[in-house]
Amino acid sequence: MRQNMGIKVDADILSNIDNLLNSSFKAISSNELKEVQADMTLPIERFGCRHLLYSFDKGDNNSLLPFFASQQGVKSMCDYVMFCSCNSEFYILLVELKTGKEQKKPQLLAGKCLVKYIIDTYNRVYATNIAPKIRLIGISEKFFIKKGGTKTKAVVYDKDGYVNFEGNAFCIREFLK
Repeated sequence: MRQNMGIKVDADILSNIDNLLNSSFKAISSNELKEVQADMTLPIERFGCRHLLYSFDKGDNNSLLPFFASQQGVKSMCDYVMFCSCNSEFYILLVELKTGKEQKKPQLLAGKCLVKYIIDTYNRVYATNIAPKIRLIGISEKFFIKKGGTKTKAVVYDKDGYVNFEGNAFCIREFLK
C-alpha cells in the first residue's frame, strides 16, 4: 500500500472521493440504477466490491455546471458515476440509461470529462497520482431484461471502453475488466 502525506491512498480512495464531492449529488439509493421514464430499475450486486454512486444529471445542470452557457449538448451528463474499488483496483463506471434507440455516448463522454477533472482535483488535493480505469456503459430499455433470475451477458468493451449492457442486474465485478 502506498503512503502519501500520511494518507493511505489505496485504502482510502473511496472515502477521500466521498469527502471531495458535494453530498447533494449522491444517488438516492446506492443499491440500484433507476430510469423512471423507462420503468427500468437495475439492482446493483456488489460481490465484494465497494462503490460510491453519484448522479450529476440534475435537470438543467445549472448547479453542476454554472459556468457554461445553456447551449445544446454543453451541459449534458450521464445518469450515474460509480467509483469502484475491488481487489486493490480502482475503476470509474459511467452509466447512461435510455429509452428506445437514443444515443448514449454523448452523455457518457460528458461524464468522462467530468471524472477526469474530479481525478485531477483528487491528485492535486491528496498529492498523489491515481489513474483509474474509466468504463462507459450504455443501458437501453430494449436490452433490459425485466423478468427471471439474474441475467447478464458477457461484458466486452470496444476500443473506447464502451459497452451496451444487456441483463437485469448490474454486477459490479463484471464491469471491472
